[in-house]
This record gives sequence, structure tokens and C-alpha cells, in this order.
Amino acid sequence: MSERRLRPARYEPEDASAFRPRFPWGKVLLVVGLLGGGLGYHFYGEHRRAEALRRAIAETYARRVEPARSTIQTFRTRLDGWIQEAAAAHPTRWADPRLDLKGLHEASGVYVRIPASEAVDPERIEAAVRSATPDAIARCLGLAPLSLRPLYERGRFLQEGWLQDVAQTQGVMRLRVLDEDLRRFARRDLPILLELARSDYFMLVLERGPNRKDGPVDVFLWDLKRGEPLLVVRAKAETGLLLPVRLDGAPRSPRPTPRIGGQVDCSIAAQVRAAAGQEAPGLGPEAAARLADQRAPAAAPALQRTDGGPPAPGPAAAPRNDPGPRKAE
Repeated sequence: MSERRLRPARYEPEDASAFRPRFPWGKVLLVVGLLGGGLGYHFYGEHRRAEALRRAIAETYARRVEPARSTIQTFRTRLDGWIQEAAAAHPTRWADPRLDLKGLHEASGVYVRIPASEAVDPERIEAAVRSATPDAIARCLGLAPLSLRPLYERGRFLQEGWLQDVAQTQGVMRLRVLDEDLRRFARRDLPILLELARSDYFMLVLERGPNRKDGPVDVFLWDLKRGEPLLVVRAKAETGLLLPVRLDGAPRSPRPTPRIGGQVDCSIAAQVRAAAGQEAPGLGPEAAARLADQRAPAAAPALQRTDGGPPAPGPAAAPRNDPGPRKAE
């Protein structure tokens, strides 16, 4: 009988699978399925909420904004055209014979003052109007028009393609913000824009120089109801004595007249009033004489001489370092 020799065991790669633990594919697939289902349900819910918000925005727009959109956009387009025509014109002194500035005291109007160099296209006009500052030219005429700035600052919801942008907006939070902004616009800003669009007149001041003090300005006035010009005049501010007055029948403004430019603005307004054929308010003969006496420098008093000679000049002012007459000791 032959002897069998024992040999040490060796690792065989083909038999390694018998000793490996099995991968838990079932559990992995279960977890992946649960996660996928949860994410799918979440995104489906987000999609439904986003679509509901888009429908709500579209309904609000169609019910509250769309009926007024055409009126406001037509009004703005008309003003943009008039402003560009005025900037390109070389105005002469002209006024409609039917113009009565006093009749505009109770009328509603809009007003803006911008540089003529910026009135070349709607984009630059919008930028100039949005940066326009108040002045007192209209108030010096007894008028109280509204500023044109809100028409350009608060009209983004009226622009072409706004609803198309909403349709492409992703995210429920972003859509909620748009929905709230639209409702606020319809509630607060839209009535103001409609009031501007229903104004009776439009007053435009174009600065032809660096400012209204150092350069000429062109003043235009239009009848918005008839779509016709009422007045055009080139004015240059003049310096003089500024008298604070209030015109009879002029509405009171809750804001005080700005200090800077008040004299300049009233000087321009006086020339506009003259072009309209109305006499500017002035002083009567007696008041003008009293004012001249008050403004005239007072003559130095003369001392009467006892020797019959010419009057001696008045006493000179004592030097500042002179302690004055000393008291006798």
C-alpha cells in the first residue's frame, strides 16, 4: 500500500466565491425605489404648485392689468413721440389764443424736466425721466401737475412679454414673489398710472444747456384731451429780486418750493406767462417806490459847522483796537 503524502492547503481563486458574503441587492433596490418615489412625488407636487401659481398670475393679469395696459402704453408712446419731436425742433414763441393758464389751475396734468440731449429715443428718455429732479416752474405758474416719473418707474408689469417671462420662470418661491408683486402693483401703482394717463395737459421743459440756470430752456405745453400743442417758448433765467407771493386760485402744494432754483424757476415761469398773453404779477407804484427806498444805501450824516463853513463829514468809525475815551482819574 502506497503512502499518501499530505500537502498544505492553497487559495484557489475559482473557489473564492463560496466564501464571499452576498451583496444585498434587494435592500439597495428597495432604498433606491423609495428615494426615487419620494423625489418624484416632491417634484410632481412642485410642478403642480408652480402651474397653479402661473394660472393665478395669468388670471390676475387678465382681470386687473390687461384692461388698463393698452391705455397706459398708448399714453406713454404718445409722450415719447412728443418729447423726441420737441427735442429736434427749433421752437419759436407761440401760444394758442385759446390758452388760459388760470383755467389750468384746477385741471390735472403731468410734468417733467429733462436735458434735451437725452430726448433722442425711448430708452434714453426713460433713463432721464427716472432721474429727473423736482423744480418750481409749474408752481410759479399756479399749476400743480403730477410728476411723470411713476409712469417709467412702475410700468415693468406692462411691458411686452412679461407673461411669457412668467411662463419660463422656474421655482415656486420665485413665482410666489411675482404673484405678490403683481397684486401689489394692481392694488397700489396701477391707479396712479391710470390717473396720469387721464391727465388734461402735459408740460415739458427741455434744458438746452448744462442746467436751467446757465442755459436756455424750451417749455412746451400740450392739450392731452385734444392731442394738440398749446404753447412753446424758449426762456432764459434772469436774476433779480425774488418776492414770495401766492397766486389767487392756485392750489396749495403740501411741499415747500425748493430753495435752490426758486428764483430761476419763477423767472422762467414769468416768461412763459408773458408768452401766454397774461400779465405777470408785479408791484404797484407805491409799493415799488417803498421797495426802492428800502434798497437804496443810506447817506452818512453830516455835522453842521458853527463857523459857517461847509458841513464837516460824519465821524469815522473808531478802530477796533481803540479802547475809547479814558475816564479821567
